[in-house]
Amino acid sequence: MVVQKAVVDRVEEAVAVLLVGDREEELVVPREKLPKEATGRRRERVAEKMRRLLSRGG
Repeated sequence: MVVQKAVVDRVEEAVAVLLVGDREEELVVPREKLPKEATGRRRERVAEKMRRLLSRGG
């Protein structure tokens, strides 16, 4: 079995777009197929970015 690194690039309605491997090939998967902890971490990162932007006065 080959294991490749993947990151969530974006979430669009009911699907997530992953970038897979060194070539960052797009893979579209249903959101419910993502591990629950992955979506929680994504929400935390987005919330932190929003806090930083708002603290700048933007």
